[in-house]
Amino acid sequence: MSSMRMRLVVNLAIWAGSLLVAGSAVIHFYLWDSQGYRNIPTIGPLFLAQACAGWALAMATAILRKLPLVLVSAGYGITSACALIYSVLFGLFGWQEVMSAPYVGMALAVEFAAGAVLLAAAAVLAKQWLGSRAASVVGGPHALVRNLQE
Repeated sequence: MSSMRMRLVVNLAIWAGSLLVAGSAVIHFYLWDSQGYRNIPTIGPLFLAQACAGWALAMATAILRKLPLVLVSAGYGITSACALIYSVLFGLFGWQEVMSAPYVGMALAVEFAAGAVLLAAAAVLAKQWLGSRAASVVGGPHALVRNLQE
């Protein structure tokens, strides 16, 4: 696949993953705002914080498309899904969620999808970064500049 096509595919994956992270943030805000989660001690403030963090990460990742942000956003999705599963199985901060609760299935799907899509994009970005680092060693600083500009 050409370098330009690969860049397009990676950018599309990052934008899709960012939309999924934003979707997770919307779910958390909706539950906090309209479904009474704001009244649950500890969980309520965490839902609001998670919504704000998700929106910020989604915007920053979609705009900047840098490997560290892509990895943090992937971590946001995976960690959110794992925390939800933990809450269902064992409870979290005194709150036990149930799988039949509204939006649990949707949240899990959105968050795991965000993590998967963004991890795939991160793998390609990391491979490109490592390739440009190797080229800079072999081809000198001019090769590194050329690789970074592509």
